Amino acid sequence: MKNTLYINVFERLGETLNTRIAATSLFEFVSEIKCDAVNFDFDQVVFMSRSFADQFHKDRMTLQGQNKVVIEICNAESNIREMLTTVASTQEKKDRYYRVLPVFTFTNDEKLEDYLLSI
Repeated sequence: MKNTLYINVFERLGETLNTRIAATSLFEFVSEIKCDAVNFDFDQVVFMSRSFADQFHKDRMTLQGQNKVVIEICNAESNIREMLTTVASTQEKKDRYYRVLPVFTFTNDEKLEDYLLSI
């Protein structure tokens, strides 16, 4: 039998989700309860910041990966779904490209000007 935990996000955090701490508090609550699935109900939530969404995604991936818990999102407005999708698409990049860029310092304005004019 599947043991599902239902969480009404509006009742716990209100209609505006702004901080990483708020996202973490949701998952700390979930981690204390043994369950196979978690249903996050976003009904009446009108705003989610990118920082909340980013932390929510990170905590979600951790919970799903370590505890094999199925996470379901329900009753989310389109702006909430779009924010979660956008953040997820930026977090799942495995092959990041880094390039070392040269850093130049100048002791006075004339040397900076000479450099800028030489480009």
